[in-house]
Amino acid sequence: MTETKQMLHYLFVDLVNQMSVLEENQLRQRGIIDLTIREVHVIEAIGVCEQQQMNEVAQRLQISMGTLTVVVKRLIDKNYVVRRRDLRDRRIFRLDLTPAGQEVDAIHQDFHREMIDELAADFMRGDQVQGERFLHELVAYFERYSGHGKVVKYG
Repeated sequence: MTETKQMLHYLFVDLVNQMSVLEENQLRQRGIIDLTIREVHVIEAIGVCEQQQMNEVAQRLQISMGTLTVVVKRLIDKNYVVRRRDLRDRRIFRLDLTPAGQEVDAIHQDFHREMIDELAADFMRGDQVQGERFLHELVAYFERYSGHGKVVKYG
């Protein structure tokens, strides 16, 4: 491996690890102590749109229905999520956040907003175009190889 590739490898692994630790620590500091990061991300995915079908949430998170079912059951037991049968089609379950789930979602969104505000301020001091291009390419790479297949273009 070339020196550049070794450095990219090191930086990428470090970035992923740092992001995970930062997010977990920030959520704990903000009072979210009884939820795993996966549970918080499920809450976030449910919070995007009211009364989502379970399969829509599973697709958004790129997890199986079985995995989602296990996490949703824990979130229901912790009083963060409610699951209701669709009024028109009783085979379909819809998910909503309880007030406690909405509060967790708001705290998580605040953390993301603060992080992005700080990163955006750093971009403004540096080469914004190059930084944005790199992030677009990084996202495109993951979209191509995640099986999700959808590359989102911004700006």
